[in-house]
Amino acid sequence: MPAGFETDRRAFLSRHGNSEHPPGATGVLAGRAGWTLDPVMALRARIRLAPGARAQLAFVTTAAGSRETALETAERYATVPALDWAMEDALRSAAIEARRLGMDTRALAEAQALCRDLVFPRLPAHLSVAVSQMGLPAQAQLWSMGLSGDLPIVLVRVADDLHAQLLPSVVRAHQWWLRRGLRADIVILREGASGYQEPTRELLFSTLREARVPEGLGGSGGVHLLAADQFGAGERLALTASARLSLDGAATSLTNAVTAPRPVRIGPPHFQPVGPSPPEPTPVAELSRPPDILLDNSYGGFSPANGDYVIHLEGGRKTPAPWCNVLANERFGTIVSESGLGFTWCINSGEHRLTPWSNDPLVDPQAEALYLRDEETARIWTPTPLPSGGDTTCQIRHSPGATTWQRNGEGLEQRLTVFVPPDASVKLALLSLFNPGQSGRRFTATYYAEWLLGALGSTARPHVVTGYDAESRALIARNGWNPEFGDRTAFLAASRPPHSLTCDRTAFLGWQGDRVHPAGLLAWSLDGVLDGIADPCAAFQVHIDLAPGATEEVVFVLGEGNDATDAARLAAHWGDVGRARTALAANQALWTKRLGVVTVSTPDPAFDLLVNRWLVNQTLASRVFARAGFHQAGGAFGFRDQLQDMMALLFAEPQRVRAHILECAARQFEQGDVLHWWHPPAGRGVRTHCSDDLLWLVYATGRYVEATGDSAILAEEVAFLSAAPLGDEEEDRYALFEPGSERATLFEHCRRALARGVTAGAHGLPLMGTGDWNDGMDRVGREGRGESVWLAWFAAVCADAFAELARVVGREDLDELWKARAGDLRMAADTAGWDGGWYARAFADDGLPWGSKDNDECQIDSISQSWAALAGGPSPTRTAAAVAAATARLVDPETRLVRLLTPPFDRTPRDPGYIRAYPPGVRENGGQYTHAAAWLGLAHARLGDGDRAYQIFDLINPIRRTASRAGAELYGAEPYVLPGDVRGSEPGIGEAGWTWYTGAAGWTWQLAVEGILGVSLRQGAVHIAPRLPRAWGGADVRVKGPTGSLMIGIADPDHLGTGRVELTVNGARIKGDCVAFPTDETEHRVVARLCPIEAGIA
Repeated sequence: MPAGFETDRRAFLSRHGNSEHPPGATGVLAGRAGWTLDPVMALRARIRLAPGARAQLAFVTTAAGSRETALETAERYATVPALDWAMEDALRSAAIEARRLGMDTRALAEAQALCRDLVFPRLPAHLSVAVSQMGLPAQAQLWSMGLSGDLPIVLVRVADDLHAQLLPSVVRAHQWWLRRGLRADIVILREGASGYQEPTRELLFSTLREARVPEGLGGSGGVHLLAADQFGAGERLALTASARLSLDGAATSLTNAVTAPRPVRIGPPHFQPVGPSPPEPTPVAELSRPPDILLDNSYGGFSPANGDYVIHLEGGRKTPAPWCNVLANERFGTIVSESGLGFTWCINSGEHRLTPWSNDPLVDPQAEALYLRDEETARIWTPTPLPSGGDTTCQIRHSPGATTWQRNGEGLEQRLTVFVPPDASVKLALLSLFNPGQSGRRFTATYYAEWLLGALGSTARPHVVTGYDAESRALIARNGWNPEFGDRTAFLAASRPPHSLTCDRTAFLGWQGDRVHPAGLLAWSLDGVLDGIADPCAAFQVHIDLAPGATEEVVFVLGEGNDATDAARLAAHWGDVGRARTALAANQALWTKRLGVVTVSTPDPAFDLLVNRWLVNQTLASRVFARAGFHQAGGAFGFRDQLQDMMALLFAEPQRVRAHILECAARQFEQGDVLHWWHPPAGRGVRTHCSDDLLWLVYATGRYVEATGDSAILAEEVAFLSAAPLGDEEEDRYALFEPGSERATLFEHCRRALARGVTAGAHGLPLMGTGDWNDGMDRVGREGRGESVWLAWFAAVCADAFAELARVVGREDLDELWKARAGDLRMAADTAGWDGGWYARAFADDGLPWGSKDNDECQIDSISQSWAALAGGPSPTRTAAAVAAATARLVDPETRLVRLLTPPFDRTPRDPGYIRAYPPGVRENGGQYTHAAAWLGLAHARLGDGDRAYQIFDLINPIRRTASRAGAELYGAEPYVLPGDVRGSEPGIGEAGWTWYTGAAGWTWQLAVEGILGVSLRQGAVHIAPRLPRAWGGADVRVKGPTGSLMIGIADPDHLGTGRVELTVNGARIKGDCVAFPTDETEHRVVARLCPIEAGIA
């Protein structure tokens, strides 16, 4: 009988869990079931053995199309005799199948033996030769041969028909692999003249017929017969270099056909201290917990000096989940966690990762690490908690642009700072060691990085070529498989000459992949193997002598150049400690400048910390630069996504906003629709039927011109993309779309977006297509009849914005047209969308509503209510009632949740889309989707309710959620950045989903600064219209402009929260509600006093 079970991976492994010694193997199994989100199967059986006794047990794994079928199957195999019969039956079936393929026992064993090279890393036999002759192979070079390059390639070389004895064995082995789910392309390369290919073809077809292969030649995972002289030298070498196996077609067996393996290398001898044991190092004081950190939750808190987040982990303690920092510039970046050095990318965090990305929050595997080894004791450790930090106290400081780890141990004070300079494609790891003792010490420091140079290990790593550039003292790596990055060269260098090196991951970590005690550090030195490697990495070791009382520093440089020459230049330039320190100071100054454009001071320190230090950092570093977070590293620009993010940067970086608007216009097709997202550098993207993407161009342009007064942007000319429209049955198309010959002004781009996007269905509402803002509702309007109430409100806002742009450029006809259309959209939403107490979300293709009181699931959706207010709905009474209903039904102060919709989709027979695939309460399906929660807060601000607007901000503020140890452990994620979602149902209600990479950051900043504090830009001046919580009584906002600053004091002595604003500048009363920036680099003092609105004054 089972003695317990567990389905929650975290409960079985624990944080930073080790699968070799999981706590669940010896502890109590709690028997959790249901939606664990990170599931495992752990089933325990208890056995008692008397002396000399023998017991037998079996674990059976079943997969089936339904729960009932799975249970029936499990019951069928519940006894040992049933399992014995199943094993015997499987052996008989395999033998019969092998006989049908003409395979004897030896042939079967040979076919099985070759599987290793198809699955596990193996350097193609001729890769080095091919690279030296023609350069790096690229996947696209295989396409002319009918090969995708997505599957392993087995190359069989045939000189002529007299030397093709191996073909029958290869075809049979291939069929055996296919029937067991192992797909590969078999390529028979006929190396003689094409005219003599026919006998080989006949032999091959005969073999295929005997093996009962009806599909013949070609196809993905098929058998391909190619004539070598029909392809160029580049294609032939690319095929040779890409093949996992290269077989001699004249061989009589598969075993004889395989290239002889390389002789096993003998590594350096085991490292053992020599001579007498050194004295124990002088003890160093343990790091003490900072006494003054703000909002301390026992894991960490904020620095009172600058708002950095300081994590203090004693005795091997671990944060509940990875607490990360995104360090990036516009082309290069890394994501580190409190535990270690994370992963790194260049240009595109999804498509061109230099080291592998993992989104496993439990184990948090580190693709990079910095190891220290005491050369007198052989002790190995890392200054970071992972992979080998042990139980020594570690203090981690996350700052915008940098992360620092500090630990005192091994008789040393250790400090490691990692950052990415503002304008270079490098990651710098600056290590500082201080020896407080009376004796000299000797150490080696080894930086380890597992090369990827692509998106996925299965496709990228087999094509990585490594080496060493002696002049720049850099380990290098290249990968030509994706031609968009084929010329680039990655490197690892240091400020000190190498003590030893290796590019062989297996040699460094050992066959067991031990990151805690790497095999390479248990030897006297690294093995020095630098090329011809199947499992690539970079391990760069330097020597450090520490005199008594001395401090030594070394900087490691992980980066990538445009080519080998550029990589050498970068390695030489940045391998200098002084230059690294200068760059660190410059980086800190730049982030201080970026984050200091708008600073606030309110009675709520949690509000101030998030607004002043972290929201804009999250928006810029994660959303704009990295386009990545720990949980998601896509690397693409989303059309709607980054346009929304830019709205939070209108104060800080208006030129960036301008440039991005024009970049997005260049992703628009002649017909007016746009790419849903696209990948740099080439711009490959996906064209869809999403209905809202194109309208965000109008929205962002309108907001930008209103804020800055820069109407000249409307005259900027941008080319359209040109391609055939999507077909009626074509859901989407991913391609590299090229610009056409047609160019037009940004104004015309916006006009086409509106003309295409403002459609009308049966209710007069815009058609929803395959999703509006909520991509998960992708089947509400798939048939072309579904309509979106939310989209009607949003389109009305965009129509008004465009009408204003038309007025600016003198197009009165379009001004009047789109003002009228905006009115029509509002009326349609108000009339058709009103459901009696709130607005419906949408009407499906069948005409039935979602977000209606008549629905059992998704009775109310937040965004239709929020945007009724943000769009200025025609019925103030209905708008107020709708926002109140959303607040009453979706805002849960007890659990600190602001849900997107309720009840979640669960058992409805109707199909709204993939949103239903999420468990109830997860992400958009009834969880808190923080992006939409910020909209609800802005809706309250628009209605003049500062108390409710602030309540929403406070509920979604992660600092508040993690104010206590219990709160931090329940919530799990970082206290200093916004989550994309929070779980809205049990089990796990209140747990954060992914963080960092969410548009919620930018919208929450807008809620705080523009919504609650009421400070926004209008025509380059500052507009002031506060909606404060009445309890505050006032707040201060400092705004830096291009030629001066404003220090704005909002005075609310009567605790009105909002009202008529009286403005004084430097003591002088002014009219209106806008204040211009000074033009002489000075700071003006502004007082905005809230006064009661007198009767009759609007």
